[in-house]
Amino acid sequence: MMNIRVISTNPAKLECDVLFLPLFEDNTSQIPLEFSSISSDISGSIAKEKFKGKSGQSVVLYTQGKISAYKLVLMGAGKKDEFSLYQMRVMAAGASKIVYSIKAKKCGIYINSDWFKLFEPKQIGQGIVEGMILGSYRFMKYKSDEDKQNHIELEELVILSSAMRLAGLEEGVTLGKIFSEATVFA
Repeated sequence: MMNIRVISTNPAKLECDVLFLPLFEDNTSQIPLEFSSISSDISGSIAKEKFKGKSGQSVVLYTQGKISAYKLVLMGAGKKDEFSLYQMRVMAAGASKIVYSIKAKKCGIYINSDWFKLFEPKQIGQGIVEGMILGSYRFMKYKSDEDKQNHIELEELVILSSAMRLAGLEEGVTLGKIFSEATVFA
């Protein structure tokens, strides 16, 4: 199973294969300050791809070394007033599908401070982990040997947040791992 860490660091300095930046609908112009080194690329991609932040939308950017992550993915979180724990899980599951398609081994998810106005840190940690683990699950028992050899699993998930919310997120991560791994086992 994947290693899951919750840390407080500048997301632009996280070395990983892919970093997810969830953005609410119609709020895509408010790029977090931590991404100032790549903000013009983000704005350009938002305009060119007509990214609105709708649920299910995503845009993949190659960072060209402007931040430590190899790729940055803008994920649509939908309307802020309609954002639910279910939508959070679905978004995380969508992120796991992107991770699988680009064969990433390490990914990060940046938690926007707006999420903490809607949910407790424990709920956020649990929702993200459940979505990522359940979304990345592949039943491999009856697959060919070639399919099994080509199967790549996410090795590490890093959840990035402010320092004062780490304890609650870690508690949620623990619960999310227990519930989702039990579901996968069953």
